[in-house]
Amino acid sequence: VAVRAADQAERTISFYTDQRSRKWLEICRDDRVALLFVDPKARVQVRASGRAEFAKPTESLAAWSGQSAKQKEPYSSGVSPGRPLKFCEEILATPSLTPCEAGENFCVVRVKLEVIDWLDLVVGVPSRRARFLYKDGSADSYWIAP
Repeated sequence: VAVRAADQAERTISFYTDQRSRKWLEICRDDRVALLFVDPKARVQVRASGRAEFAKPTESLAAWSGQSAKQKEPYSSGVSPGRPLKFCEEILATPSLTPCEAGENFCVVRVKLEVIDWLDLVVGVPSRRARFLYKDGSADSYWIAP
């Protein structure tokens, strides 16, 4: 996923997804999610996990309205994301959805972070790893073996 927003005070990360996708169905079944971020230049890896929730339709509609035509294209496809294709051109042969139909596929997902695991991958120095836990309004952090 591409991170669309992060709120440090709320400890949330938001991304967009298509309601026809397997990812959306999986979150409907189990709201526990894990995210992995890597910054190769800084040589840092961050794993974050928490509980996902779907934004209210009004919030998703507002985010949809702010998307460019190019950003709306995947949601306008008549082919569901992740569906196997017999040939690449099959997607072009499928009629596109109307803008209203496409907007109904668009959804904002917000993840409330519960655990953040930070790993320093800098070469030439010993690796360092830290864990941050958030539960019931309190926070705890500590170093752990990489």
